[in-house]
Amino acid sequence: MTANVRLVALTQDNWAAVADLVVAPGQEHFVVPNLRTIAETQWYPWVQRRVIMADVEPVGFAAYGRETDAKDLWLHRFMIGANHQRRGYGRAALAILIEEWQAIPSVPQVMVSFDPANAVAEALYISFGFVPGEIAEWGERVARLSLIR
Repeated sequence: MTANVRLVALTQDNWAAVADLVVAPGQEHFVVPNLRTIAETQWYPWVQRRVIMADVEPVGFAAYGRETDAKDLWLHRFMIGANHQRRGYGRAALAILIEEWQAIPSVPQVMVSFDPANAVAEALYISFGFVPGEIAEWGERVARLSLIR
């Protein structure tokens, strides 16, 4: 990976490029389209929407947050566009996200859920210390990352 990976806020200037990012064929059932996530998160002010940049190009999207009365943080969406996969961008972005989460006061753990058939996502999350657990009522496996130091 030669690009400088960083996270920036979703803005009026970059939302359309993020909405245009799609996953690779065969991955469509693993994550909803970015446009849907952008629309849904308008109603949840606690959600942070982060554009994954490689140098000056948007290559992915993440959304995370916790409701006001919740202790745990949820990684609601995490995706890398089809044309940018297998370049280390997802790994770099997840490392940056974990640093962001560790800086948030009073967050004991981060939760994520993913399709049990998505072995690539599961391997990525496990490599960062997420511990896979039960299958949730909505059919996805839940994994937890402890942030307690």
